[in-house]
Amino acid sequence: MAGAPRVPLALSALGAVLALLDPGEPVGGLVGLGLMLAGAAALAPRRRAGAAVGDGDWPRLLLAGTALAAVGIPLALVVETLGGLLAAVGAAAVIAAVALGFPERRAAG
Repeated sequence: MAGAPRVPLALSALGAVLALLDPGEPVGGLVGLGLMLAGAAALAPRRRAGAAVGDGDWPRLLLAGTALAAVGIPLALVVETLGGLLAAVGAAAVIAAVALGFPERRAAG
């Protein structure tokens, strides 16, 4: 996905950080989940268009991490340990995908 948009990736990263740093209240995790879902939804149409050769599989990692977090965050409200583990793994996968997919700034020339 050459030239992936920065805003959806930044939204996903911010959501993942909020989900990881949930201050003990479910609001932080749910807001983080909302941001991750918004970022993934904004990138979905570009993913359907097809990735360029060499772009890697970071969009799949982002979607898989978002899906894990989408299961883990609500589950953490009922089963704290299992839900928290799933949410943490999902958020870490989203952060890794954002790090791999964030477009690098190229020097003019």
